[in-house]
Amino acid sequence: MTRLGHILAPAGISREMLLGAAVSGGAPVEPIADVVQRLGCQLTVAERAVGGLVATHAIIEALPGTGRADSLESIHRLIERAGVDPGVASGTVAVYERLISAEAILHGSDIASARLHQLGEARYTALIAATVAAFLALALDRITVGVIALGSGSIAVPGHGTLPVPAPATSHLLRGFRVIGGPGEGELTGPTAAALVAALTHPEVPVPEMTLEGIGRGAGRVDTARPGVATLLIGT
Repeated sequence: MTRLGHILAPAGISREMLLGAAVSGGAPVEPIADVVQRLGCQLTVAERAVGGLVATHAIIEALPGTGRADSLESIHRLIERAGVDPGVASGTVAVYERLISAEAILHGSDIASARLHQLGEARYTALIAATVAAFLALALDRITVGVIALGSGSIAVPGHGTLPVPAPATSHLLRGFRVIGGPGEGELTGPTAAALVAALTHPEVPVPEMTLEGIGRGAGRVDTARPGVATLLIGT
């Protein structure tokens, strides 16, 4: 029987929401925390009330002395040294390949010389690897996502100045997905979440038919006009 997952993102998808939704939906914390620790970071999972809903907030912070990996070559080396599960390793690299390819295209460079700047920090690498590990643990055969709220206005991006929302990399990564501006101003879906969505999910509107068996809710750091929660529906 096919196990399905469908993500609802009416308030966008922040980088923490997907991990929180997967943990809330049943992914075990201990092996995910091990992946995070292998990459020089620590994971904290807590329940948080958002707009009257209880959701899981997953926070990843770098430990002192942790380095960074801002190129595809350095990502490969970091993942190999960490000794994470091969499925997690390949999934993490696949997400980074999308991120770095987007940067290369937008800046007119080749993939080998493209750099990720802020997204090369260890906490981002650990977050991506943890999210890949969490969804692998749920053993879903197909993951889909509905309309994704992007936000509006502008945002300051280190190394790039002030950019319109959605950021150019976000727009590039979400080609083929259904999107909308969404509630309020500011960035509701950024490049990290967009790369995870592009690598792990398929666009599908409306919700696919399933026998609903589980629900996960992941909280982000910022509340919006709608509850800042991404919902994961799990069924067969």
